[in-house]
Amino acid sequence: MSEFKCEMNEESPCLQSIRRLVSDRIIIWAFISACLQFSAAAPYFSQSVVTENAVSSKIEELQIQSDRKILVGGTRTSKGVDSFALARFLKDGAIDTTFGSRGNVSTVIGRSSKLFAVALQPDGKIVAAGYSDTGKAHVVAIARYNPNGSLDTTFGSGGKVTTAAGGNYGRAFSVLIQADGKILAAGHSNTTPRGFDLFLVRYNPDGSIDKTFGRSGVVNAPLGRENNGGQAAMLQKDGKIVAVGQMAAAGKRSMVAARFIPTGSLDTTFTSQGKVTIPAGKDSSASTLTLLGDAGILVGGYSNGPSVSEKIGEILLLDKNGGLDRSFAKAGRLTVQGADINVLKVDGDSIIAAGNLGSNEDGACRAYQRVGRTGTLLAAAYITNEEDMCEISDLAIQSDGRILVTGSFGSFRNPDIALLRFNKDNTLDRSFGSNGTVIFEF
Repeated sequence: MSEFKCEMNEESPCLQSIRRLVSDRIIIWAFISACLQFSAAAPYFSQSVVTENAVSSKIEELQIQSDRKILVGGTRTSKGVDSFALARFLKDGAIDTTFGSRGNVSTVIGRSSKLFAVALQPDGKIVAAGYSDTGKAHVVAIARYNPNGSLDTTFGSGGKVTTAAGGNYGRAFSVLIQADGKILAAGHSNTTPRGFDLFLVRYNPDGSIDKTFGRSGVVNAPLGRENNGGQAAMLQKDGKIVAVGQMAAAGKRSMVAARFIPTGSLDTTFTSQGKVTIPAGKDSSASTLTLLGDAGILVGGYSNGPSVSEKIGEILLLDKNGGLDRSFAKAGRLTVQGADINVLKVDGDSIIAAGNLGSNEDGACRAYQRVGRTGTLLAAAYITNEEDMCEISDLAIQSDGRILVTGSFGSFRNPDIALLRFNKDNTLDRSFGSNGTVIFEF
């Protein structure tokens, strides 16, 4: 095992991080070890010890700006109050002190608020989405920030907007920027007694509701009989909106995909109904998607194995009209035992899948798995982790081909959150952060 080193000078990002952690009374031990699989050196995350008054962080999103700075988003919890949280790093992994307060931004919307999605506008502004707890309901919450991390007061009320998307429970899991500058949020809300429905909400660039979209700016789409959830959405080049999630019938869940035309109506050229149930394993749910142009739509998620605690990672390819493309993997479906796929990215001739992908025989967990365009498993990158928590929340591919991942590692009770960077050959990039890793908090 190699030694974890921290330069003890006033400008050291490592020392600054330690000071911030100590001020919150959090003591973290982190070590670096070599990963045997694919010759990829990877960090070793050990147990974190947290006192009862500690601030906690949950990571959700990772974006690379045009200037190659790295933006991460999630939720910061302090004294029982959740807030939108952002942090920005320089391309070498050092905290960007020009952003917010010493590289961090925290925003409470309503009584409490959680962030699930981040998008970058072409002008450098940052849009974050999730939900706000008003005390009586959970409503969709959107905040827009200037490139320096300050709230953009030209958006909504003081940079923030909240919207009741139906019922008393609405959460946005995706936020998208259209070519015309309008902002689209997607998620699920409890609009009917039968449970949840997928929703879409569209805003004008100033944060006002776009009433030309759907019904007064909101679309509620019942994709099944009960408890339908929208988990992820993307925009096609023609402006159509593709969303995935789950639907339920008789208590059993199934993956579902739907496509909408730019006005918010279901696209009947996508199957005949604009929506399709995806034939994955039993009790399945779609968590992510990526668009392959004319090659179709790749959907990722999980199904349940023989036992409730055993998950099977699912990657399925739909053609552009919503049918299953049986030329992919085995009749259109690739499964990964003991996994949950929540990230899919296109990287040249391969797809990169990430999430909770399980471990190899040495106990190292998979940071990501490469998949060929035909559905064959290729190389992977691994992380050595002493505890049970090893979940990748998001992944981004730099213009030079290097791969950034962020997620939660360590113990389930008190995990560390971290950024890691891998080279194109899946080895850890030791020029990034401290030997390839940045452990941080919001």
